[in-house]
Amino acid sequence: MSAPVLLLAAVLGAAPETAPVPPSRRAPDAQDRSSGPERSVLPPIRPLPPWRPEPTVQTKPPIEDTPATAPQLATAPQAIATAELGTDLICRDPRLKGERIDPIRHATLPCGIAAPVKLHRVAGVRLSTPAKLTCGTARAVADWVTGILIPAARETMGSSPAELRVAGSYVCRTRNHQPGARISEHGLGRAIDFSAVSLADGRQVSVFADWGVGDAGRLLRRMHSGACGLFTTVLGPGSDAFHDDHFHFDTAARGGEPYCR
Repeated sequence: MSAPVLLLAAVLGAAPETAPVPPSRRAPDAQDRSSGPERSVLPPIRPLPPWRPEPTVQTKPPIEDTPATAPQLATAPQAIATAELGTDLICRDPRLKGERIDPIRHATLPCGIAAPVKLHRVAGVRLSTPAKLTCGTARAVADWVTGILIPAARETMGSSPAELRVAGSYVCRTRNHQPGARISEHGLGRAIDFSAVSLADGRQVSVFADWGVGDAGRLLRRMHSGACGLFTTVLGPGSDAFHDDHFHFDTAARGGEPYCR
């Protein structure tokens, strides 16, 4: 074999062992990946967390549902009427002012009131002493005050009534305090006694002192006669010895005509 051919074969056989790998295909070693001022290393890309709905935000209740401010928003006619009447409306009658009280019972006698009220004022007229009554009797008093007492006082005395002197309401006793007599209507909350009326101008009309005397006597007559029918029993001066100084009105259950003396 000639020298040139041998030289070419030597060169070709050594190429696979000595030929350098092109730089673009050379895998970087660990040092190339971690160091090298010219290489910019990006952080790994992490997947986004799964979607979740936003939590429900708790809000304050509307102002109309807040107890502290609800009364300020009560502007309906019914709410205004209730506010004007106040909390002392009893027996569903705006003319009556007082309070409901616990049932009254007696340990040994058949006295008491199942649903009593304590009456303080009737149609603007004060009661000198709160009267414990049934609602039926309290409403009868209101009818008498508004229908009889107020117009009679204005027409005969020229002044409105300001206060009624209460001589008695509920008390567990017999009729006229007589031993062995039946239980009085007072013992059932169905009776009230009046002994005088004070007028807005300061004058006082007394059953004991003014019965049959002048304008005051005429007022008392109208108070007495006008009660007959509104109450089933009306007693006053001349009826018996027990009622010379006061009127007795009650709502006893009667089958016939009212008893008025």
